[in-house]
Amino acid sequence: MFAFAGIWCTWRGSANPVDGEHTLYGFLITEPNSVVRPVHSKAMRAILTNPVEFDAWLEGDVESALKLQRSLPAVRLRVVVLDQREWDGVGGGPQGQLALEG
Repeated sequence: MFAFAGIWCTWRGSANPVDGEHTLYGFLITEPNSVVRPVHSKAMRAILTNPVEFDAWLEGDVESALKLQRSLPAVRLRVVVLDQREWDGVGGGPQGQLALEG
């Protein structure tokens, strides 16, 4: 089991075309490891892989939580699907699906 470190909040305002209450969220990102870099060269999501990390993210202090902003070791991930369609260099890029090892 794994989770992405993320945050969410409720915001009230206008998000064209809808006025009212909106739930906003984002993921904590970090430098990509050698498995993710060919698929996404700029960043990868911070991946939490055990209950101790889950608790540190959800219940810990800021210093403990920010220590989780690190790349998962490359030996823990593998590419299981990679879309190699021709890419024109504008937007997007190769798309991949990753599997968590161990």
